[in-house]
Amino acid sequence: MSVTFLVDGSSIFFRSFHAIRDLRRSDGMATNAVYGYVMTLRSLIREYQPEQMAVAFDAPGKTFRSEIDEQYKANRVKPPDDLVVQIPSIKKVTTLLGISHFEAAGFEADDLIGAMAVWLSEQGQESILVSGDKDFFQLVNDRISVLRLTPKRNDLYKPSDVQKRYGVTPEQFVDVLALMGDSVDNVPGAPGIGEKTAIALIQEYGSIDNLYDRVDTVKGKKRKDNLIEFKEQVYRSRRLVTIKTDVDLGLTSIEQFKIAEPNTENLLAFYQDFEFRTLASELDTAPDVVEERDYQTVDSLDALTEIAERIRECGFCAVDTETTSLNPLQARLVGISFSIEEKQGWYIPIGHVEGKNLPLDQARPVLKEILESDAIAKTGHHLKYDLHVLENEGFHLQGIQDDTLISSYLIEPDLSSHKLDDLVWRQFGMKMTPISDLIGTGKNQKCMADIDIPRVSDYACEDTDAAWRLCKALRPKLDDYGLRRLYEEVEMPLLQVLAAMERRGIKVDPDVLAKQSVELGKEMDSIADDIFQSVGKEFNLNSPLQLAKILYDDLELLSGRTRSTRADILEKLAGEGVVIARWILDYRHRKKIKSTYLDALRMLMNPDTGRIHTTYNQAVVNTGRISSSDPNLQNIPIRTDLGRRVRRAFVAEDGYLLVSLDYSQIELRILAHISQDPGLLSAFAQGDDIHRRTAAEIFDVSIDEVQLDMRRKAKEINFGLNYGMSPYGLARRLQIHDHEAAAYIEKYFKRYPRVQAYMDETTDAARERLYVTTILGRRIPTPGVRDSNRNRQENALRAAINAPIQGSAADLMKIAMIQVHQALKDQPDRASILLTVHDELVLEVREDCVEEIADLCRDLMDHAMKLDIPIPVECSTGSNWADLK
Repeated sequence: MSVTFLVDGSSIFFRSFHAIRDLRRSDGMATNAVYGYVMTLRSLIREYQPEQMAVAFDAPGKTFRSEIDEQYKANRVKPPDDLVVQIPSIKKVTTLLGISHFEAAGFEADDLIGAMAVWLSEQGQESILVSGDKDFFQLVNDRISVLRLTPKRNDLYKPSDVQKRYGVTPEQFVDVLALMGDSVDNVPGAPGIGEKTAIALIQEYGSIDNLYDRVDTVKGKKRKDNLIEFKEQVYRSRRLVTIKTDVDLGLTSIEQFKIAEPNTENLLAFYQDFEFRTLASELDTAPDVVEERDYQTVDSLDALTEIAERIRECGFCAVDTETTSLNPLQARLVGISFSIEEKQGWYIPIGHVEGKNLPLDQARPVLKEILESDAIAKTGHHLKYDLHVLENEGFHLQGIQDDTLISSYLIEPDLSSHKLDDLVWRQFGMKMTPISDLIGTGKNQKCMADIDIPRVSDYACEDTDAAWRLCKALRPKLDDYGLRRLYEEVEMPLLQVLAAMERRGIKVDPDVLAKQSVELGKEMDSIADDIFQSVGKEFNLNSPLQLAKILYDDLELLSGRTRSTRADILEKLAGEGVVIARWILDYRHRKKIKSTYLDALRMLMNPDTGRIHTTYNQAVVNTGRISSSDPNLQNIPIRTDLGRRVRRAFVAEDGYLLVSLDYSQIELRILAHISQDPGLLSAFAQGDDIHRRTAAEIFDVSIDEVQLDMRRKAKEINFGLNYGMSPYGLARRLQIHDHEAAAYIEKYFKRYPRVQAYMDETTDAARERLYVTTILGRRIPTPGVRDSNRNRQENALRAAINAPIQGSAADLMKIAMIQVHQALKDQPDRASILLTVHDELVLEVREDCVEEIADLCRDLMDHAMKLDIPIPVECSTGSNWADLK
C-alpha cells in the first residue's frame, strides 16, 4: 500500500517567503517564495520517494469560518505584493512537477487536506499531511500522519507521537486549540489560557464538554470565571479550529494523486525564466541537446591566412585567449580563438606542450592583421584580460567595439554573476563546458598548455561562439534601456584606460613597508602588554573565545548569550570610557593594517617592475563606481595616521612626482544639479563654503557668525541627507537628541525645499520602476524598496536617494579619466594615470612638466560633464601618496 503526501501549499510558500531573503529575478521580481516552495517539494520527493502527492492552496476570498466569526483572520496583514505576484507561478510549477493541486472557494487548504485524507482513509489508503502548522494533529490516526516542517528539522507525528509531545490524544487536540485560541488568526479561545493550561485542563477533564459539565471544580477563581463567562466563545473557537473533512473535491480515483512524469521541457523553461540555474541543470530527465557546431583547429599558416581573409570580409569577430595563468600580466598565450557567426569557431594552438602548434613567430604577421586592425570590430567577454595577454605577446588589440561582460553589467547591474557561462545559460539555455572539466581543481589543477589540443579547441571555440551570440542578443537591449551612449562613449573607452593603468601600476618602496611593519609589530606588542597588565594575565588576543572569557567572565564588562567581541560592541564600551576596549580596537586596527597592507603588499609587488598592479573592476558595483582588487587600494584609510603611513610607501619614480586631482564635494554639487534647488545652486555658483552656508541657514546666524561646531553639524547634515539619513541616524552621528536632529532636518528642507522634492520624487520612482537613473541614464536597481520588512525597505529607500548622485559622480569620473588618458597617452614618458580612488585621480608626472600637466588635466576634469554648477578640481603634489593632501 502506497502513502499519499498531502501538502499545505499555502503554508509552505508563506514560510519560504519569510525564510529566504533578497532572492529576485534580474527584472526585480521576487522569486524567494517560488524557490523555497520548489526546494521543499523536491526535498520531499527525494527523501521519501512518494508515488502519490497533492497540494492544497487557500482560495482567495472569505471562507465559511468568517460566517461563524466575522473577526476570524480580520487582523491579518494583507500579503506583501512581492508574495502575491508569485502565487500564480507557484501553482504553475506544481503542475509542471507533475503534482495535482486543489483549491475550493469558501474553504482553506487545511479543509481540503482533511477531506482528502479522510477520503483516502476510506479507500484503505494511508496519507501524510505536510505543513508547518500544528492544527493537523487533530486528524492523526492509524492511517493519517503529520510531517511537521520546522526551521530546524521535520518531525513525523503518529498518534503516539502527538500523545508523547502534548500529553493529549489527536482527538483531544482540537479542544486544546479551542481553549488556547490563536492570536494570528483571531481565534479568541478563553482569556488567560495558554497552551500549557489548555493541555492541563484537557488532560484532567478529557474534553471541553466534560470541562463545562464540571466547570465548578476548576481550580482558580479567575480561570473558572473566565471559562464560564466565555463559554460561547470557546465553543465558537472550537468550530473555527476544527478542520472540515467533508468538502466535495470530486475525488473518484486514487490515480488523481499519482505523481505524473514532469513536463521537462516546460519545467526547464520555467526554471530559466525564474533564473534558477542550479534547479534547471539538475533536471535528471533533461535531454542533452547536441548542437551541430562548426569548431575547427587551425594549425597551419595557410589555413590561418584563409580564416584571416574571412574575418576581414566579415568585419566583425569574437576573440578569446587561452593562457597559462589567471594573472593577466603574467599569463602567456596558449592559443587564441575567433568566431564570425553562431555555432562556429576557429582555434589557433600556439603554446601547447604536446600536439601540433602553429608557432607564434609564423602566425604573428597574420594575427597582427586581425588583432591590430581598427577595420575589424572585436567583441568578447572580459576583453581587458585578453588585451593584457595579447600585449604580453606584443599584440596591441585594436577595434574593440563590444564586451559582453560590460553590456550585461549595464543592462542588469545587480546580477549575482556576469560570467559568460551564466549569461548564455540564462539567455539561451546554452550549457558551456566548465573549465574544471579541462584543467581540474585544487592541487591537481593543470595548466591549459598541458591539455590536449582538441579538447581545448572545442572549449575555446565555445567561448567565442557564446560571446558572439551574447553580443547579438544584448546589443538591442542597450537601445531598449537607453544605454547606448553610456556604453559606447563611457564604458567601452574606459576599458582601455583601466588596462593602461593596470599595466603601469604604482611604485612601492619595500623598505618603507618593512620598516613600518616592524614598527607596527612593536606597537601591537606594547598594546598587548597594557591589556595583559590590566587584566592580570596573558591570553591570546586574536582568539575571540579567549577574549570573550576576559570581557564577559573575568571583567564582567559585557553580558549576553552571544558573547560577541564585534567592533561595534567594543566601540560602544570605548565610548563609555572603558580603556581596555579602546586598546583592543587599536590592536586590531594595527593588526589589520599590518597583515592586509604592510606585509601583503610586499608579496604582491611585481619583481620585474617593482610596482603594485591592482585590478580595476568595471562591472561589480551597481552604482557604476570602479572597484579595486588584488590588492584593494581604495580601502586604505585616508583619514587615520596608520592609513597615511601605508600610503607613504607608494612613491613616484625618480625624476617624477605624484599628482592628485580630486573633485571637491562632488556629490553635493551633483545633488544641487539634479534637484535644481535654488539655494544650493546659488551657493556653489558663488563659491561659498557650502557647510558654512548650510550652518548659517539652519542656525539662523550670519556666515561670519558660524562657529566650527555649527559647521561640523552642517557638514554631517549635508552629507547625511545625501544618503537619505533619518533623524535617528543624524542624532547618532551628532550625539544629540532625536527631536533636535529632526528640527535640524526640518530647517534644512525649508531652506532647500527642492532637495526634499528630489528625495520624494526619487523614492516614488524607485517604488514604481524598481530602479533609478543617473544623469547619463545608468540604471541602478532598487528592488528592496518593496521589501515587506520595514527596516530593509527603509534602507533600500535611503540607498535609492543616493544612488543617482553616487552613480552620476562615477560617470563623471569615468569621462574625466577617458579625457585625461586621451590627452596623455601619446606622451607616457611625461605623465600617466596610476590610480583612481572614488573622486580622485592620482597621476605620475615628470618633474619638469608638473604644472603644465596639472593645469591641462584640471581643465579637462572641470569640463568633463556639463552641469549647472562649477565642479572645481583640487590639485596637490608629492613624492609619495601620503603627501597628497
